[in-house]
Amino acid sequence: MTTGNHNSGLYGRINKIADNPYAQTPNQPAKTVHPVANQQATQQYQPIQHYHPQAAPSLQQLQGQPTPAPVHQDMPTQLPMHSMAGKSGTPPPPPEQNKMGMGKKILIGVGAAFFILYAITYSSVNNMEGLTSSEIAANPSAIKIDPSIEISDKAFAEISDIMNYANDVVSPSLKIASVERVWETVENEQALKTLNAKVEPMVLRLVSAIPATDYSDNSNGYRLLVQINAYSDVPKPEYAQKAKVYAEKLSAQKRKERTAAIARTTKGLTKKYDKVSGHTLYKHPYSPKYVNTRSTVYLTMGSIGGGEYPLLLTTSYTASNWLFVREVQVYIDGVTYGLTTGKFERGNNSSIWEWKTEEASYIQMTVLRKMAHGKEVIIAYTGANFRKDKTMSGRDKLALRKMLGAYDAING
Repeated sequence: MTTGNHNSGLYGRINKIADNPYAQTPNQPAKTVHPVANQQATQQYQPIQHYHPQAAPSLQQLQGQPTPAPVHQDMPTQLPMHSMAGKSGTPPPPPEQNKMGMGKKILIGVGAAFFILYAITYSSVNNMEGLTSSEIAANPSAIKIDPSIEISDKAFAEISDIMNYANDVVSPSLKIASVERVWETVENEQALKTLNAKVEPMVLRLVSAIPATDYSDNSNGYRLLVQINAYSDVPKPEYAQKAKVYAEKLSAQKRKERTAAIARTTKGLTKKYDKVSGHTLYKHPYSPKYVNTRSTVYLTMGSIGGGEYPLLLTTSYTASNWLFVREVQVYIDGVTYGLTTGKFERGNNSSIWEWKTEEASYIQMTVLRKMAHGKEVIIAYTGANFRKDKTMSGRDKLALRKMLGAYDAING
């Protein structure tokens, strides 16, 4: 009876412990459960386990066995009731989640500080007036970086690539022309001002190393420096002065070279000066003296006031009967080319002659060069009703070669 009563009393007390939410079993720590926030806490977080000092006696205590050590989780022994009885009813997050949230906040703060520093560093940031640092960090799209930065960086990269070539690979004249081409493609004024500080010293070093006797490169180089310095806060009028001096020297040099070329290439040509018009005409001795001499094609080079030297093309046809020439073609080594069309002048006495004199066009000069070096050259005169062919002589072809050479030397 005693045993039965003891067991009965023991199991009765055990049943009471089972009904007590703060009771601690041998293998499981006590659970702190608030009756109000029990359901919310269970759904959002893992149960908070710790030893509760007010828990009912354990089974080991009842049976006289040693009590296991309490389980500690670096948490308070008892949660304050007001922390779970707020308006929201949400218990505090676990310590691990608090630490992770703090790390994210630090990372975001560092990123925002870096972005603000970047925006302040560039003075060309637009639309920042009235924006605080917190507003910039909260809304980065409110900041618009001036496109001149990207434009100037791209242009400077191209110019740097050009300038980095050795002069024996890319000549100074080609470098100057290439840099000028890049500079003229930049249409953003702010970008040009930014480029000025970087490009002007580079171009100045290049131009300063050009020999003073090279008038062409010096003239072009200082002319480019004038364009670049226009966007500088420090005007340098000496660039324009030097550009003018070298341009004048270059012009005088070209006049001298041309005079020498005229004297050299017109040597052996017949020269005729017309007092009325002021023109000087040069013609090869093999060319016909008059338009009614024979049927052929020849060239005359004129001098207008000593400046221009146009090349005049004369196509002549002579016969006993009128042909009324409308078109002239030339057959050169198996290929036929058109030479001229249009109205021809006419004259006659015991014979007739028809001719046309005009300034040679680029296309006509191309055909004339082929004629001058062709083996078989036939001139075909097409009239109103008939066509007449004439073979060009070697002397007439030689005359064409000499006159074309003189023209190229003078006007080259």
